Amino acid sequence: MFIKNQKFSDEDMLMETLFDFGLGDASPLMQEVIQDVSRMIESDLELSNHLRTLDEEDAMELLTDIQLEQQAKKLREQFTSFAVSKAKLYGITADGEEKLLYEIDLV
Repeated sequence: MFIKNQKFSDEDMLMETLFDFGLGDASPLMQEVIQDVSRMIESDLELSNHLRTLDEEDAMELLTDIQLEQQAKKLREQFTSFAVSKAKLYGITADGEEKLLYEIDLV
């Protein structure tokens, strides 16, 4: 985990940051994104069948990657950039409004 104060807009950085903040507390907005992605994944029969063919560790890694990719995709639809400040992750809208996505206790 490497969380530092920064502003970014690229998807790879967003996925890495989501992974790091996944140990923290999701805001109601982020909880909704997580639930939407979970429902989408659960309803994907082809993916479910594929995951059953993998060993447990590989299946968990693939599932985590897919979850992060889909969360990042949904967030990029709502926000133009993202910022980490004081152990909190924010989505920034086109008009500059910051919305809390995650907060984490780094103690």
